[in-house]
Amino acid sequence: LAQDLATKGCFPKAWIRQDDGFRLLKDGGEEAVNSELLASKICQCFDVPQVIYSERYYENQLVTQSKIVTSKDISMVSKMAFDVYAYNHDIDVMEEIERIDKLTFYGMNIIDYLVGNTDRHPENWGVLVDNKTNEYVSLYPLMDFNQCFKEYDSLEIAKKENKNFLKNK
Repeated sequence: LAQDLATKGCFPKAWIRQDDGFRLLKDGGEEAVNSELLASKICQCFDVPQVIYSERYYENQLVTQSKIVTSKDISMVSKMAFDVYAYNHDIDVMEEIERIDKLTFYGMNIIDYLVGNTDRHPENWGVLVDNKTNEYVSLYPLMDFNQCFKEYDSLEIAKKENKNFLKNK
């Protein structure tokens, strides 16, 4: 695992190829990994497009694992890049975001609130684009939850308080 300029962010990452496609492995220490795993479980209680994170050990180190969300046909355009495009084409950003994918946008805001995700900056979400047509497909599936639950005294308290929520879903 190493710092990776291709995916942005500051946590160590590695791409691995498996028979069914690429996987992103993310580290950042036990707290960051466990935060991402718990937030992913909570996110799965909602019908919102999302990256599913699972636990994996890589070289005896606990990391999260997720499938790649892009392909030869689909690219990611960050919200920050989309803002620049919209500004230069007289597009109202929020109207366009709602038109493209209202469910994911509002779902992202609600789930980020529930899991205490304070890391949803304009490079951490955006639009998926069809590479052949340059048309919007949707917003990114919800992803990047390793900085959640910071308002709790510990991740154990966050797990305890969210246990009843998860049990009832």
